[in-house]
Amino acid sequence: MSDFEDEMDVDGPAPSKDVTFSAEANKGKRSAANLPVEAEDSLPWVEKYRPTTLDDVSGHQDILATINKFVDSNRLPHLLLYGPPGTGKTSTILALARRIYGASNMRQMVLELNASDDRGIDVVREQIKTFASTKQIFTMGASTKANSIAGFKLIILDEADAMTNTAQMALRRIMEKYTANTRFCIIANYSHKLSPALLSRCTRFRFSPLKEGDIRTLVDKVVDEENVQIGSEAVDALVRLSKGDMRRALNVLQSCHASSTPLRPKGAPKVPESEMQRETITTETIYNCIAAPPPDAIKDIMSTLLDTSDVTSCLNTINALKVTRGLALADIITALSEQLAKLEVSPEVLISWLDGLADIEHRVAGGGSETVQTGAVVGVVRGGVELMSRRSSNGRPANKWAATRVSVIPQLDVERSTTRERQASAQMVSASPSAGHSDGHGSSTSTTGVAMRAPSEKSVSKIPDILPHERVFPIQIGSEPFNLSGASLSSDAPSYFSQYFLCQITRAEESGEDAGTAIRTLYIDRDPVTFKDIALHLQGYHVTPRDGTHFVRLFADAQFYSRKSPSQRCLPRTDSLYEESFFTSVGHREFQIPRSLLSGPTNSPNYFSLGFTDFFARPDNLFPGLDREGLIRPPAILPSSVPNRSAETFADLLRLLRGYPVDLRGETHRQELLRDARYFHFKGLEQQLIPHSITFNPLRQRDEIVLRLENVQKSGVSVAKDKDGGGEGSPGAVWVNYARPYVDDRPAELVLEIGGETTRVHFLADGPRAEFFRDTKARVAKLLEVLATKLNLPPTTQPLGLLMAAGGASSQPATPGNTPLSEDLVRVSLEPESAI
Repeated sequence: MSDFEDEMDVDGPAPSKDVTFSAEANKGKRSAANLPVEAEDSLPWVEKYRPTTLDDVSGHQDILATINKFVDSNRLPHLLLYGPPGTGKTSTILALARRIYGASNMRQMVLELNASDDRGIDVVREQIKTFASTKQIFTMGASTKANSIAGFKLIILDEADAMTNTAQMALRRIMEKYTANTRFCIIANYSHKLSPALLSRCTRFRFSPLKEGDIRTLVDKVVDEENVQIGSEAVDALVRLSKGDMRRALNVLQSCHASSTPLRPKGAPKVPESEMQRETITTETIYNCIAAPPPDAIKDIMSTLLDTSDVTSCLNTINALKVTRGLALADIITALSEQLAKLEVSPEVLISWLDGLADIEHRVAGGGSETVQTGAVVGVVRGGVELMSRRSSNGRPANKWAATRVSVIPQLDVERSTTRERQASAQMVSASPSAGHSDGHGSSTSTTGVAMRAPSEKSVSKIPDILPHERVFPIQIGSEPFNLSGASLSSDAPSYFSQYFLCQITRAEESGEDAGTAIRTLYIDRDPVTFKDIALHLQGYHVTPRDGTHFVRLFADAQFYSRKSPSQRCLPRTDSLYEESFFTSVGHREFQIPRSLLSGPTNSPNYFSLGFTDFFARPDNLFPGLDREGLIRPPAILPSSVPNRSAETFADLLRLLRGYPVDLRGETHRQELLRDARYFHFKGLEQQLIPHSITFNPLRQRDEIVLRLENVQKSGVSVAKDKDGGGEGSPGAVWVNYARPYVDDRPAELVLEIGGETTRVHFLADGPRAEFFRDTKARVAKLLEVLATKLNLPPTTQPLGLLMAAGGASSQPATPGNTPLSEDLVRVSLEPESAI
């Protein structure tokens, strides 16, 4: 085999349509296409009724419509189909391949591999690369058209999340190199187990669990075509227990159908299919096949645990049901937690139940003793009942639990009670409110019509009444499930969660459906680790970011989950995350900086206060109307970074901002500090860092500040006049004062340090005089203009020359003959070690 560039046809003739049993023909999941009728009769129903066209695929109409548009526009990309098992991922891509190539050309143009078996790098290097690197020269049908999709090959990698990391890395380059010849379709249950490099190369579609209506449609079709004897209640139980998994529903149905067929006695003639008498499949048959606890068994366990205080009696009841019904403790825990979550109890009791059962389930899965863990189940449930009793004795109504329990227990036997009976039971309970609650408190009613206890604590009463506070709502973030109470979700509403569940509750009320069964799990493809901290925040805990990455992830996810108005959308009550402190990286070193350190008037606005205003703002805050549809995603989950500055210098600046002294190691160190203070726009800190000296002059009886000419700011210059006639010169002498902006509270007399090649001092008979050149001449001239303006002198065409000795000003230019120097001023030199 050669690469695609060699343009060689190395494909052999198409295999025949007969059933073959070679290793190559059995790769991946087989379909019922191209099989004779005799072979179809022996196939599992999952394969026999696998959809052959995209129109036959159940559910996911939006995904199917998008894929059809890709095919119609001849722009099929690499695909990633992920989601729970049995939701139609493999069926969709096989139907797509059959549409593109036709049944006759699929063997030549499609390579289907199951990565659960072929998961190593050898498969990628040999089978996949060999198939992808060849091109079909003699094409048929639609592939004869120019640029047709049928001219591409298709490689299907089923269950690709089982591939090793090395194989995934090797697959990246192959996907890029042979894109002109091959399209890849990656199928996985969990997208987080795939390499980010593979995810970025594919167009992703998530297949959510199928709706009960979609499963029921296919089940009814199979029942009619296979002549299955099953009751309507059994179909309801089958659809409900499948939990969105079509494969599971069909497998259970076929197993029950096979078990309902009577055994033929040895030597008896074969009975025709039409004359065979089969038993009717009941709800009990479905539960026995799945090995799930039936509702009546869970009802007996619930009533015993809630009503019986004798632990021994509770243990005997559970153990007896486990033996007689053949139940597993893990299944009992799952069913028990679902029913306990429907009870109208306080959040504390419900949390203790669910948290304890979750720990027990984890220990059972890890190989713990079922005998010991059965006792733990009894202890957890009875502990919640005792907690409820103590709350009742502290002022809660004593018969509140009885009213709640009577309204919920009849709902457990769903298959044996009709909707009308459940509604009548709920209305009977809600019509007789428990004692101890007056009408003044307002009797709230849950979505099922059952009386719901109004929260009596002051803290709970402050929570907005958006969702039922005591109901638990299921949420799955990534691959991890979460259960949050309505009180927690309402505490920070409106949000993504409150709107989703409120919509479901509203629909249930309009249709008269039980809210307990109407509420579906909310699936969101975000980071579950970050959501754990957000869940703690919703429950009332204070969340502190651990580092910069954690900080911005909290912020980005909080923006994603928020559904507030644009003016409130910055964060759902987690704005304290960046009001207290923020994280930034300077010179590849991370710093956590208190926000108050940089928000003072001395050093604000600065690089960080301005930059973080934009970083923590959504596009519609900065540009109103830009994101009317809410399509722009939250900011990237990367902390702000300033890579081209020194981390050590920035640490010294932070130390100065906090008020601690810093030892200057020399003029070079001072210049580094000054450079970064100016870069980050720390104006007050810059004035502290410039070379200066403040002393008291006993001759002039005034404070003096010595500055270099290039460091003088116009806003700090002022003119002082001696009204009392003291000091040097004549009465009313005028001198120049200077106060460093943002730093000094009172001014001192300005003494300039002027030196270097731009200044020349002439020692003449009448005293020393200065001559200025280039930049120094321009700065001196500008300073004299400022002084002339402050002294209200008339404008002149020449720069003023200031007579230091006389303390006055003249209109002469600043030349060697007109700029005399006072003797006591030619004496100061600033050293690098001057204190800040």
